[in-house]
Amino acid sequence: MKILSALALAAIAAQPVSFRAADGRLLYGDLYGGGEHRDVVAAIRHLRTSGAKRISLIGGSLGGAAVTLAAIETGADAIDGIVLLAPAEIAAPEKIPARLLFITARDDANSAGLRLLGIRAQYARARQPKEFILVEGAAHGQNILSTPEGAAVLADIVRFLKAVKR
Repeated sequence: MKILSALALAAIAAQPVSFRAADGRLLYGDLYGGGEHRDVVAAIRHLRTSGAKRISLIGGSLGGAAVTLAAIETGADAIDGIVLLAPAEIAAPEKIPARLLFITARDDANSAGLRLLGIRAQYARARQPKEFILVEGAAHGQNILSTPEGAAVLADIVRFLKAVKR
């Protein structure tokens, strides 16, 4: 959990969220479409009722889709910023109501081929303010943090989150 350590060192509080299936089991693997964002929505509501003043989200791959869908569902006033590590695509990225940082690897691929064009298309449709960081290699999701550029990516994530203002 490199990202949690980096956030702690930067004095940024973090709350990890795992996805559950309808029967309560934790989800692993490529199970997109099961309403994973509902766990993120619940975490957002919990943080707000616990007094959190600013909430930013980080999601990689499936988690990227989950955090963006949760941000859309909770509305413009709920989320301050979102970091997306090679996110799975969503239908309406233009509805994401927060400042965005997209990070992906040039050669990241799935069974359909390279993912860069799809991620760039999602980025193009998302509203401002937004940033895009492209790293070399084929790492996917949070594995980007384990590449030679991982330390720089972590620094960019911390910079982005510290700059997010309500």
